[in-house]
Amino acid sequence: MDDTTHAGRFSQTIPEAGFSFDQVIAPISKSEFFAKHYEREELIVQRSDPAHYASLLSLDKIDEYITTSNPNSSQVMMVNALADIKPSDYSDSNGMIDVARLYQLFDEGATITIPGLQRKIPELAALCRAVEAEFDARFQANIYLSPPNAQGFKTHYDTHDVLVLQVAGSKQWRSYDVPVELPLLGQKFSSDKYMTIPPVHEFRLNAGDLYYCPRGLVHDASSTDDISLHITFGVMAQTWTELMVEAVTAACVSNPAFRANLPVGFASNPDFDRGPAREKFQSLLTSFVQTADLDVLLDRMGEAFVAERKPLLRGQMHQMRSVEQITGQSRIMSRPDLIYTVGVRNGSVEVCSGGTVLTLPAHVAPILTEILATNSPTVLSAFSGDLDSDGRVVLAKRLLREGLISVSLG
Repeated sequence: MDDTTHAGRFSQTIPEAGFSFDQVIAPISKSEFFAKHYEREELIVQRSDPAHYASLLSLDKIDEYITTSNPNSSQVMMVNALADIKPSDYSDSNGMIDVARLYQLFDEGATITIPGLQRKIPELAALCRAVEAEFDARFQANIYLSPPNAQGFKTHYDTHDVLVLQVAGSKQWRSYDVPVELPLLGQKFSSDKYMTIPPVHEFRLNAGDLYYCPRGLVHDASSTDDISLHITFGVMAQTWTELMVEAVTAACVSNPAFRANLPVGFASNPDFDRGPAREKFQSLLTSFVQTADLDVLLDRMGEAFVAERKPLLRGQMHQMRSVEQITGQSRIMSRPDLIYTVGVRNGSVEVCSGGTVLTLPAHVAPILTEILATNSPTVLSAFSGDLDSDGRVVLAKRLLREGLISVSLG
């Protein structure tokens, strides 16, 4: 029995999971990546498999996007490490891309960059969601298309970790040192000294290869003798700095002592006695340590992250046509890479995903949890739990309407 049925002119297929994080870093395991490399040291995976990332993107897909979607200069940009390029050099007076001029500058050595292309390409959107589920962090897919023998960016470090997936052609990479460990967004970088020192590590990425570069590691890259296309997945993770800011903000909101003005004379009086101010400061720190609640902070930041990750509902139009055909023998599964939470509150079970809260009777919690954790088509009647056949069908219909599961009838 296959996963396809027909309803009128539509075909109904359970959406398949896209590229996974395991495939991105293979043959490195996730446990090894997080234990050895994440936020620690670079990783280079050279596969001798040019087609490894071919299902995600291609030169033709990029050309199609540039030439048919009528992008503006915030959606398609150009950079050149050897020349200053302005948006007006490749866009018209309305900011829309002049494709002919764009490709002329490309031919002259400029790199085309497309930020956030996961908003336009389903395969990139699916992979972003898959890695977001692994990292509990927002991801963005930026595209870099370079002509032969070109360098888009000067030597620099990033303030976020990046996964570089080489799709076509090749690039020669150079990495140096880490002048600022785990830099924050505002910690600026100066490239002056790197113009005169040799790299610590030099390597070539060919099509199908991977490079993980932790934030703060200084690097640069140049294309070789062919057009180079690579995807950079940026890890927009939340840091302990952000959690501490949230904690301080919460303390200031709840305790008026934190909101009191600084003492008169602290700035201009040369005889100002800092002793009482120091005691006050220590008292506030003690209060902060005693009252800051990590669980509340993590819950709040986690809820915000889950709320921002809306389900990817490709195919939902066809799915909705099947909702009334669901029976106990229908095969269902969770939406691929769905990011959600399940919790019991006030005698009900709540599913939170993409800013939507679905409230259901508490007794469905066991089967609900099992369904949402199921990643392959499974007969509805085969799930555990004491929910009767009619109840299971009602639950499945509700979950499908909310975009949390997919169904295959046949």
